[in-house]
Amino acid sequence: MGQGIAPLTPAARDYAFGGRRLERYGKRLQERTAETWEFSLYPGRPSRLADGEALPDHLSRAWGWDARARADLPLVKLLDIQGDLPVHCHPSDAQAHSLPGDDPGKDEAWLVLEAGPEAAVYLGFSHPMGEEDVVAAIRGEGLRPHMVRLVPRPGDVIMVPTGTAHAARDIVIYEVQQTSDRSFLAEKVDLWGRTLDPETVERQGREFARHVRRAPPHAALHAAGVLQAASAEEPLPLVGCDHFGAEVWTLTAPRILPPGAYTVLAGGVAGQDAGVGQTLLVGPDPTPLSPQGGFARLVRAWAPDPGLAQRLRAAGRYLEGMGEG
Repeated sequence: MGQGIAPLTPAARDYAFGGRRLERYGKRLQERTAETWEFSLYPGRPSRLADGEALPDHLSRAWGWDARARADLPLVKLLDIQGDLPVHCHPSDAQAHSLPGDDPGKDEAWLVLEAGPEAAVYLGFSHPMGEEDVVAAIRGEGLRPHMVRLVPRPGDVIMVPTGTAHAARDIVIYEVQQTSDRSFLAEKVDLWGRTLDPETVERQGREFARHVRRAPPHAALHAAGVLQAASAEEPLPLVGCDHFGAEVWTLTAPRILPPGAYTVLAGGVAGQDAGVGQTLLVGPDPTPLSPQGGFARLVRAWAPDPGLAQRLRAAGRYLEGMGEG
């Protein structure tokens, strides 16, 4: 299998907030699943090709990409946030350099695919908070009463710059992010719902407070109804930053698409057994993608592209400088 079109099999991860809704996206669940890592080069948790080859090995063998070239690629996930996604934040690249391990910082962005009756997103603080105020809130009632609460709808884009406190409930999302697994938790329970002892809560809370942005966020971090502007004429700029770019492609006829990780949002791709939720790796060989039944909508994630970055800035969906209002 070379540089054409390759369906990917994701890695999976379960947390207490997961549910069963990813079955509707073609995922095989044993019980519940919180996350599928659709396009992943993360060490120890790569996505794989149909023959079982790990994605990093495939890019090295078939594309000739070394580790340096692969380092610029994002991580793409699907998440079923059925219960409460804990309040947390992610470090910047500069902060990550001073932490153990090799992971960089973690800018990320969400495209809301489903929103249930209890759907909510908490994004940043609604008022300025001091470091001790943050720690005291974590010890007490929690941070959600101090956060901006959004009511998400399918097609919304939520941008989460590094350092932004965030949490959610009752939504399914497509997520694109830096290839990093760094998080700072601000809860009395861990990601598996287990109660933490007071010393751990205090230690984690102070680490969170040192890295979180404590001023209110930029209002443009929530972009409502973005997919309504999608058409078959041109790709729709979705979201991006210095580390990744994402755009939506709508197909009504066969078309050659640029290289990238494409996740099917609606319809399907003929000849690839690719329905909603399937992620395809499209290589640099000029192979057209054909929409099944005459229609397919896909979101493409890839390394930063100057032209896409310019379009994203014009659309107001480039994370640069958007951490605080």
